[in-house]
Amino acid sequence: MSSLKTMVPPGVPNTLARTGSVKNGAKYEFVLADGQGEIVMDLEKIKKLPDIISVEELVLLFHKVLTTFSLGNSSKQEFLLALSELTDRQVMTYELLENSTRKKVDKILCGLWNTHSYEDVDIILSIVVNLGLEECFAKIKESIKKNDNIEGQILNEILETINEVGENISNPYHKLERYK
Repeated sequence: MSSLKTMVPPGVPNTLARTGSVKNGAKYEFVLADGQGEIVMDLEKIKKLPDIISVEELVLLFHKVLTTFSLGNSSKQEFLLALSELTDRQVMTYELLENSTRKKVDKILCGLWNTHSYEDVDIILSIVVNLGLEECFAKIKESIKKNDNIEGQILNEILETINEVGENISNPYHKLERYK
């Protein structure tokens, strides 16, 4: 468990306090692999998280999902679905995800981007747009220029997303700013 503390990004305050409902210093329970100390995220538990979670807790949850995937303890599909669930909750904060975490997500999704699977494209586009992932968005735009063998449905999804976002990828809340 002590090695998990090293994954907390600098500047994230430790706001967890032990209570009857907080065990072992964590509000949400996740399974550790037998004797290896590796985090194994349970997608069903992630889906059951409350819709609204503090920004600090979300950063920790994103890091757990990123670490689990990086250690090879989840499939690409599980990883994307877990990220999608956390992204939905991040959107509800009306704040950008903490910068270093956002950059890590951006880098990993750049590596996973492909135009062969509609399901992957759909999930990745949603995460990229809702978290404001600039590098992956640039890769997505470049991919349609380089690849002329993209299936029609996938190409339409990509083009619609690019047109909808325009130049505002870095701020997913740009449309809300006019209501300030």
